[in-house]
Amino acid sequence: MNIKDLQNTAQQRPIVIVGAAVGDIVLAIDKLPLSGQDIAGRLLAQQIGGCAFNIARILSKLNLALLNGIPVGTGTWATTVENEMKTLKLPVSLRHLTKDNGWCLAFVEPDGERTFVSIENGCECDWDQISLKHFLIPENSLVYLSGYELAATSSTNLHNWILQIPDSCTFFVDLGPRLKDISPALMAQLLKKNILLTINQDEIALLCGNGDSIKQVQTFIQHYPNITVIARLGKQGAWLCQTDQEPLHVPTYEVTVIDTIGAGDAHCAGVIAGLSLGIPLADTITLGNQIAAIMVSRLGVSNPPDWKDIIDFSLSH
Repeated sequence: MNIKDLQNTAQQRPIVIVGAAVGDIVLAIDKLPLSGQDIAGRLLAQQIGGCAFNIARILSKLNLALLNGIPVGTGTWATTVENEMKTLKLPVSLRHLTKDNGWCLAFVEPDGERTFVSIENGCECDWDQISLKHFLIPENSLVYLSGYELAATSSTNLHNWILQIPDSCTFFVDLGPRLKDISPALMAQLLKKNILLTINQDEIALLCGNGDSIKQVQTFIQHYPNITVIARLGKQGAWLCQTDQEPLHVPTYEVTVIDTIGAGDAHCAGVIAGLSLGIPLADTITLGNQIAAIMVSRLGVSNPPDWKDIIDFSLSH
């Protein structure tokens, strides 16, 4: 993979990012508290995050055009979200007139592990049917979806809209930790689509069963010929799993971990960027591994790499 060639975005496939932008208040702590315990913390960042927005921020830094399917509400967080979108030159396509954007509290331990408490009462949990009806998806688009929004019981309008997206499109779905809360009926319908799933080891156990992760994925996808799976196994790297093909291992990179918030989103952004530029799937995973490695070696999600950073990283590793 010649990363320098990827900077020519003239032939880019359409990208649509659907999901949430939320406020992140990030605290450094020595250890998660026990029930009833009182501990000290240190404010690391107050920023705009959310899986979809983290991905949109990275793709914008890579000069990739995208359709912005991230709702903006009315309130303090919404104002900050809209200002961030203006900085990224992302027009607001979906507005909510009565609810603010949501927010979450993130705890970061010394080893970089993070724990989230999400406040789910924002516009990202209340999708407007009329706005969605006018948010049109081009044929042959790559459509990113987050498991957080798929799992929300109040997102029926979003679910119905997703299932009407043209069959020429490819869904890129990050199921995430809310996988267990996604309606089985919705999952059954999604799995009939042209879909690329990205899942980690815990999610593999939930979706495919316990045991050897890659064997479980390979068994699972035999029932769904339209599915491709990227299995992310942390330090063990990632595996590309496709029907009737041997799984392909793509190694990760060793870096000093500072902050793992948004690591999965960074990996998704790299894969989506590569897919939109037409590079082979295995190379898209390499690009995802590189961007994720860069992001976890930095504090916060608001400073993603550009193409020069990625080239420098690939040359040094």
